[in-house]
Amino acid sequence: MENKEFFAALTDLVREKGISEEAFIETLANALASAYKKQYDGGAEVTVSLDAEKGTIDFKAARYIVEEVTDKDKEISLEDAQAIIPDAEVGGVIERSFIPKDFGRIAAQTAKQVILQKLHETERDNTFSAFWDKEGELMEGVIR
Repeated sequence: MENKEFFAALTDLVREKGISEEAFIETLANALASAYKKQYDGGAEVTVSLDAEKGTIDFKAARYIVEEVTDKDKEISLEDAQAIIPDAEVGGVIERSFIPKDFGRIAAQTAKQVILQKLHETERDNTFSAFWDKEGELMEGVIR
């Protein structure tokens, strides 16, 4: 699916469920980051940013600059960092954009679960808000 089609579907879902687009995009970014971490055993610190206007999804991995590397996924040596950015210093962070490889079934289920949880939570909050001002009134309804 092209990103434009993806973001059009996202807009339709936001409209249908009555969720703010910003909140849903943030949830989706967190779900994709969780899915990536699940797929690759926690590895590097990953952030995902989605830009609905441009139709882009950007994955970035952060690695901390240290004197001596103890975790290759989360740290980078000062020498290697200076090869990328000449003025890099210990304690800094290097972020690199990347394109993730195929997500597996478990990672996709993780993302789906995070998204569904947010949808249910938001629908519950919207329903609660709709009836909050009617407290103390007698109402008639059907429960399914």
